[in-house]
Amino acid sequence: MKKDEELRSLSLAKLMEMEMPSDAEGKSIIYGQNCIVVQNMKTGTGSQMLPIFMYPTRVNIVLIVLCLKGSADLQCDLQHCHIEENTLFICKPGTILQVLSGRCIEISAIVMDMSMQEELNISFQKLLPHYSRLEKLTVFPLSIDECVRFNTMIGFLYDSISGNPSQLFYHECVRSQLVSLAYEFLAIFSRNLLSAEEKTYSTRHQDYFRQFINLLGLHFREQRRISYYASQLNITPKYLGTIVMQTTGRPASAWVNEYVMAEARTLLRNSSLSIQEIAYALNFPNQSFFGKYFKAHAGVSPSAFRK
Repeated sequence: MKKDEELRSLSLAKLMEMEMPSDAEGKSIIYGQNCIVVQNMKTGTGSQMLPIFMYPTRVNIVLIVLCLKGSADLQCDLQHCHIEENTLFICKPGTILQVLSGRCIEISAIVMDMSMQEELNISFQKLLPHYSRLEKLTVFPLSIDECVRFNTMIGFLYDSISGNPSQLFYHECVRSQLVSLAYEFLAIFSRNLLSAEEKTYSTRHQDYFRQFINLLGLHFREQRRISYYASQLNITPKYLGTIVMQTTGRPASAWVNEYVMAEARTLLRNSSLSIQEIAYALNFPNQSFFGKYFKAHAGVSPSAFRK
């Protein structure tokens, strides 16, 4: 396998071991083993801007980047993303990320692993009816005031982490700053929703849908049957289908197919795995079955898509 064909992965531990580009300016700090905060970092151009993303890399971390100056073009899974001044870039765990090009850029960023995200216990209940929009969110424009406020809050977080860990309530202060940042973003997001056009459903339905999405993210490579997810939730497949349709306007099977097809497209485009290996990785019985599934949803065969 050639070096530039490998589907690399990046964990927070690997990121902590890496050195920043020699021309980078700004400050960064590590909190424990599950969070990195960067503020006002200036980088170079092109692939040298973030050399760790010169090739497609699976990001196994939560990455939140605030662009203060400059611009960059990224590939996030199969989606082209453009970030520029006063934009917020959100990269979720499992995303395939690559820097395509860019001019001198200044960013502030928060990088967390999933354990930190779970520890913070952020409530998404109010946004569950809009989960599909939030899930697809990658680049989010901010007003100048929102950008300044968000960067100021990142500064407060940096200051909290740089304090004395032996002091009483040190960790509580750091976590409260992280929670404040998370809710600040969610508040900005919710202010921009066309909420009048959307329907809200019962908390019970929202909770089932959240659990379904969480299970799907964990098991879509092995399980495509709605009955499996329904059994995990102790409800019937028909009831699960009704919940998902009412909450998102899409059938449950569409969510499963979207997860599977996104992974299939990514592997076909960014890895050197054979089509048969990809079929087995996604738990299809053989290459022929995978080919029929892929063509039914993409309109072309896997080999044609890869070409």
